[in-house]
Formats: sequence, C-alpha cells, structure tokens
Amino acid sequence: MELAIGFFAVMVVISLIVAVSAVGLTRSALCQSVREGARAASIGQESAQEAAARAYSRGGPAPAISVARSDRWITVTGTVPVAGIPGLPPARCEVTTTLEQAIP
Repeated sequence: MELAIGFFAVMVVISLIVAVSAVGLTRSALCQSVREGARAASIGQESAQEAAARAYSRGGPAPAISVARSDRWITVTGTVPVAGIPGLPPARCEVTTTLEQAIP
C-alpha cells in the first residue's frame, strides 16, 4: 500500500517537471523566433512574420506572429500553444525595438 502511494507521488512530481519543462522550452523557442522577427523588421530586411516563423525551432503548431508599428518603434508579438499539454494557456512573447533607419 505504501509503495503504491509513493509511486503515485513520484509520478505526479515527474509529470510536473515534464510540464514545466515543456512550457519553458516552448516559450524559449518562441521568444527566440520573435526576436529574429523583430530584428528583421528593424533593419527592413524582410517580413517579420516570415523571419519569426522560419526561426521557430520546435515542432508542433506554428506560432501566431503579429507586428505593430508606431513612429520609430516595432513591436512583434508571438503566441503558440504548448504542445502535448491540454488546458495550459498558450506561451506568449513580445519584443519591442526601434527602426534602424529612424536612428539619427
């Protein structure tokens, strides 16, 4: 009986570690891709959405990337669901940078 309770407790802890790791890895990959998109938009190289989507390194669904421009600022926001763990809110990352041609 004690062994069954101990096994259950160990499995719960392992499940929590896997869930937290999945969220962290997904958010890390998303933030890296959003940074790449913001960098591309900042220098006027290409579409921020295309650059961010290409830089996203995790499998699963592609991130939803949005770009907002105001004056000399660019804000790139990305969201993506955490793969394999239903019920968790999507990972989200936002990067704001300046347009390089707007720098005197």
